Amino acid sequence: MASFTERYHELTKYNPNTIDRLGPVHWESQPSTFKSISSKEKIDLLSHLQSLINTLDQSSSPNPNPSLASSPNPSLKPGLETIASLLFFTLGLTARYLDQAGQDFFLRASPSAGGLYPTEIYVAVRNQPDLADGLYHYHSLKSALIPVWQGSFWADLNHYFLGQKSIEAADTLFLFTGLYGRSAWRYKERAYRRILLDTGHAVGNLVAACNHFHLDTALLGGFVDEGLEELLFLTHKEEFPLLAVAIGPNGTIPQPIGQYPSCSPEKAYEILLANQANQANQSQLANSSNSQVTDPMQVQQNFCERIRHDEMVRPPVISVTTPFFSSSSTSSSAPSAPSASTSPISQPISILKTI
Repeated sequence: MASFTERYHELTKYNPNTIDRLGPVHWESQPSTFKSISSKEKIDLLSHLQSLINTLDQSSSPNPNPSLASSPNPSLKPGLETIASLLFFTLGLTARYLDQAGQDFFLRASPSAGGLYPTEIYVAVRNQPDLADGLYHYHSLKSALIPVWQGSFWADLNHYFLGQKSIEAADTLFLFTGLYGRSAWRYKERAYRRILLDTGHAVGNLVAACNHFHLDTALLGGFVDEGLEELLFLTHKEEFPLLAVAIGPNGTIPQPIGQYPSCSPEKAYEILLANQANQANQSQLANSSNSQVTDPMQVQQNFCERIRHDEMVRPPVISVTTPFFSSSSTSSSAPSAPSASTSPISQPISILKTI
């Protein structure tokens, strides 16, 4: 039997005999492509993009300045200028035109299926010269950072990312989330595939921009989902964390320690057969010999789950039994943080109010 991922992949493929099951698209109910967050303040990024704009204008000039052509961006400064530039190249607005209904439609730096842009970005920062420690949401339409948390909470991130050394080394962390309804409105059960593709395009842009500006990156896909959902005020089952990218100066970010690399289903099956031959005398294999798995996809999944089971690759996950907030993330009022005695994790002060 194939894995759940393989089943989902097969069942959501486009097929001439089943594509009509998606049903019609109700254009009048299309969700907004921008997440609205109300906050007491916002940090404008346009003013910090002027150096980048000047460089781009100069590079497209018929008589470019040789001093600018010899360097990726000589005037890019640490802090907001770097963060603003990275966000622009990842999901920044690049064009505006009128759609069929006469409404403004915006294009961004990375492509998106149907122009729905279900990917959102949150930015965690510390020790920046012109930006307070905290967690911010990127609003691409306003080209602004909207504060979500203020204060130092790197211990929380380190906890939810299972002690990855790249988190400890980084001073900037891009957190990518997906809004399922924004894509499911049009693509139904295929929405998750579209969200992963769109997020992959955005992450690819970010990594390419970091390479251009000589910054290190580490992609992190292993984390405690529930913890990040509460930290980011995500509505459960509507918006979910997908990936994080730790960013720092060149040579400072170690690569994450993850699961051992997988292999092809056929190779996994060969390894399984070899293990069975070597351990045929063990009672566990003897008891399960009557139900030996032969499906290569299932063998690969089973193999990946028990590969090097005697060696701890990641630190153990600590269950988070005490919620951050007494109220849900959908409440109209700002939730209050519990007292320090109820949780060993640091408790920054929230200044966010979600709509």
